[in-house]
Amino acid sequence: MPENRQYIEQPYFSIVTPSYNREKLLYRLYKSLCEQQFSDMEWVVIDDGSTDGTKRMIEGLQAHSPFPIIYRYQSNGGKNRAINHALKVATGYFFVDIDSDDYFLPRSLEKYKAIWEGLSPEEQATLGGMVADCVHTDGRIVGRPFPEDKIVTNAIKLRSQLKVRGDKLYLYKLGVIKDRPTPEFDGESYMHPTVRHRRIAQDYSLLATTFAGRVKDYQVDGLSADIPGQIPKSLQNPQGYRLHAREAVDFGAKENLLEIWKECINYSRFSLHCGDGFGAQIRSIDRKGVFLCSFLFGLLRYCKDRIVYPSAVQ
Repeated sequence: MPENRQYIEQPYFSIVTPSYNREKLLYRLYKSLCEQQFSDMEWVVIDDGSTDGTKRMIEGLQAHSPFPIIYRYQSNGGKNRAINHALKVATGYFFVDIDSDDYFLPRSLEKYKAIWEGLSPEEQATLGGMVADCVHTDGRIVGRPFPEDKIVTNAIKLRSQLKVRGDKLYLYKLGVIKDRPTPEFDGESYMHPTVRHRRIAQDYSLLATTFAGRVKDYQVDGLSADIPGQIPKSLQNPQGYRLHAREAVDFGAKENLLEIWKECINYSRFSLHCGDGFGAQIRSIDRKGVFLCSFLFGLLRYCKDRIVYPSAVQ
């Protein structure tokens, strides 16, 4: 059993779903939770300013759900703010965020519980949680899977050492993630989730399992998708993308020097969009030698942005 878990007051899982105008897809996710044959959980829905019938539908589900449903509304501010909001209300032992367009396979949460409780209390105490493979709707593994089951690793080593790719399901102890909210920037609504995962990886390892219980159903209007004819998401959120690139460099989160160099280019590009010149950039980044070899290329990318998307440039 998990160390120090209060069984009477604390659910095993807080399933957290940020949502914006996803009324129809939310019901599919709810049905998948009901199919778990496992009710030791709560579902935390953070409504990110929806204008459809999300609130009415969730209130209807609350009346007969076999597990508690916590609904909170916030003004539209993006997924990272919704996750931070959920950190304030979630009470489960594990904090598990799942997008509104995804769902769980039957009995998968029960399986994750069994995997965790197969560890000794001493092993549980040293880990920040678990990470698992995901599948597409046709059953294919998303990205590149873990090389073997039950590896102890972290979000940085997954890519830089194990060469794992694609979206994964992260199941963090609430106490681990609660003190590490995602950074928020005024006027920006998107922050890549790897920022949160990499920061946790500085202090905690995870148990990686090849059991894939989460189904990813990518939508054309998904959070990370760019819409043709509109300003790219990266240029709408330059501070978040600058942070994502800088920490990839500083944390050594890429598998080789070439990829570190590419991230330095991104760092310079988005720093320039944020109004930071050469001096401010070199003072802020650790790998100064690689940065010096990349700054000109970042400047060229920035200049291209000015030409192609002039309205996005400060």
